[in-house]
Amino acid sequence: ARATRTGGRAQACPGMGLKHALAGLACAAASATAAWSTCRWAPAVNASALLDPGSPELGRVFGLVGEFEAPFVRGVGVSSGLGVTRDGAVLNYTTGTAAQLHDFSAASKEGFHLALAARCIADAAEALGGRPRASAASDPGLQLARKELLRALCGWPSSGSRRRTAQAAGYWVATLGAKLDSFARFNSSFPGFGGYLPWFSVPANNSGSMGLLQGWENRVPALDNGELFWGVVAAGQAARRLAGAASEAPGFESAATEAESLAARLEAVWSAMAATARTLFWGGAESRGAVFAVTTIANVSLPPGQSPVSGSGRLDDPYEGELFTWVLDLLTGLDAAEREDLWLAKRPQLAAVPYRMPSQLAAQGAAAPDTVSVQRGFWFSAHEQMKGLYLPYTDASLVPTSAKVLRACEVARAADSAARRVPGLFASVTDVAAVPPSDLLPPVIPGYISAAGIAALASQPIQRRDVVTPYGAMTMALMAPREAAVWYVHTLAATAMQGPLGSTAACNVNGTEIAPVATWDSKSSTVLGFLGGVGDLTGEALAALPDTGGATKLDRFRAVTEREMQRVFGTTVPGSDLPIALPTAAVPRTEGLRDFVTC
Repeated sequence: ARATRTGGRAQACPGMGLKHALAGLACAAASATAAWSTCRWAPAVNASALLDPGSPELGRVFGLVGEFEAPFVRGVGVSSGLGVTRDGAVLNYTTGTAAQLHDFSAASKEGFHLALAARCIADAAEALGGRPRASAASDPGLQLARKELLRALCGWPSSGSRRRTAQAAGYWVATLGAKLDSFARFNSSFPGFGGYLPWFSVPANNSGSMGLLQGWENRVPALDNGELFWGVVAAGQAARRLAGAASEAPGFESAATEAESLAARLEAVWSAMAATARTLFWGGAESRGAVFAVTTIANVSLPPGQSPVSGSGRLDDPYEGELFTWVLDLLTGLDAAEREDLWLAKRPQLAAVPYRMPSQLAAQGAAAPDTVSVQRGFWFSAHEQMKGLYLPYTDASLVPTSAKVLRACEVARAADSAARRVPGLFASVTDVAAVPPSDLLPPVIPGYISAAGIAALASQPIQRRDVVTPYGAMTMALMAPREAAVWYVHTLAATAMQGPLGSTAACNVNGTEIAPVATWDSKSSTVLGFLGGVGDLTGEALAALPDTGGATKLDRFRAVTEREMQRVFGTTVPGSDLPIALPTAAVPRTEGLRDFVTC
């Protein structure tokens, strides 16, 4: 049995070994929900200690993040019988508990789940004596903090013994096995999607199968599926690590066999997806590099190539959509000219914008006339750089220019909010909702805010700057984890931004309303960022695949990424080494909004 803290008492859960992992899910999720006497810990965090490499505060906070995000990642956010995600849940405005589970999800949510599972499985492999993840020698405290986050999020035993950690990893192996079973049933029913996922329906009772969602019965998006694809690759590589480590550890032969089987299944999934990518999403040689944003399939009951398809929109952005460009470039057999056309088609969208640091930030170590060379955003929403979570764009030893560009973006993002006394960071997110007139009524969600960001750094008009979100720190978590933790906790400290399911999606800057939802995008993206993403795993997988001329697929990623970035930014990227500004204002507490009573 596994003991978890529940108001200071131990609650026993069924064994979480390979055979009993799914059976223990309900108990584990319930225990994690009640694991602390209060789930509102952010106001007590010592922000200055988060920045101190010699302080244990970052590890303490990361452990709390893992503890309170676990009820979503291992519970509410997953259909336990199917192993697939739910987009999220609408929250009760009084309690913060789930008032209504979303009965739908998408490929991008699956990408997050797979990536977090990959981090857990890779950590279990390390516990068994597998190759440890490369450490940040300049900040060993960060690595220890990540271990604390993984311990709480993944469900590892507090004792840390190899055997108990390996047994707990069985939950992740079993859950991904159930997910792949669900994928297989969906693909058997609707082979026309070629292994990719449209937005899909999820049964309310955790049984049955994934279904077609209204409006997406024969349409499939490339962007979301780029995140799914690399999540599958990462999980496959992590399972491969676990199989190798378990095979070398006496007494873990069964675990090695199951991990090896999972790795083979995951590799078969992404190989099948790669095989249909050209048919579904590439515009053909005559299109000169066109990648369709959304593809409509005439008959999803027929395999790709047996039914007409038509593409709409162009996925030519240098942001998260680039993940699918890499699928086509690296794994679909395009010739040299066709591969280059993909990048030529994207070049007009990759641009540098000078950002002059505000004079108000002189006290924080950077101010005018310092200028930062920033990658122009679409809205300059934090979510746009989500590609850094999945591929090794942030690895300074592999792609130093890319890493500098991504950090420069976070220098500007933090400076904008700090100088303007905005009490948080901007990202596309669910809109805030009014408090319902009765606790018995779910809040009415008015919609979604897409055009949130920084006008001076965006190519498109900005419509909203009155709502901030914890996941605005997502990319910063990759590039400057300690400063990101300060911004993240600062937003969580606002009224009703913490509850029994972890972080709330967003709040308005005047402190009167929240976005009462819990979703994969607004929660797990930042957690994955704090863990460093999965670029090491996908990079490892690419390094094992040959490309042309004796190079590897990872060599191709390195060469093209650096070439395209250096063409626009040079090699120095002015301002990328400036300090990350810290918050200068807080969301006010108001009479009309109260913390959740469960906290």
